[in-house]
Amino acid sequence: MVRFKNRYLVCEVMTDGRKPEFTQMDFLHCLKDAVSKYHGDYGTGSIMTSLFVKYFNQETGIIIVRVKRGCHLMIQSTLTFITKVKDCEVLLHTIHIGGTLKSCQKFLIRYHQKQLATSLKQCKTKEEKTVVGKAVRRSDAIVKASNLKKLELNILSDVT
Repeated sequence: MVRFKNRYLVCEVMTDGRKPEFTQMDFLHCLKDAVSKYHGDYGTGSIMTSLFVKYFNQETGIIIVRVKRGCHLMIQSTLTFITKVKDCEVLLHTIHIGGTLKSCQKFLIRYHQKQLATSLKQCKTKEEKTVVGKAVRRSDAIVKASNLKKLELNILSDVT
């Protein structure tokens, strides 16, 4: 029996300042349509058995897409052409490609910590600094606990 090897693409959804107003199934259908449009029947046949959205957080705008190894570059190239998902203008940016879901979660923790550090520098009022400071301390506690199975990747939800 052969083990199927997958790749996980961590993508950031950028909108015009508001939360994405679509579900992970809407995104999956849009991605399949885009692969069909840009890579034809070969692309569609290659990804149909393995393409799946494993994680979608509307608060942080993070999507994790699973696809079999070898097709991840096709999906990555297709993501750059997607500009609209269910009447929502989007810009998709691939920030990490990993071999396991656990490595993607570890990357997201580090990524959010860096985002919080830059947010702390940009704070102007004392109240903003207090809220972001609490989020930074919370993210440090999550890293120390390192219980990735129960981890919720909503670190930035305290900031908004």
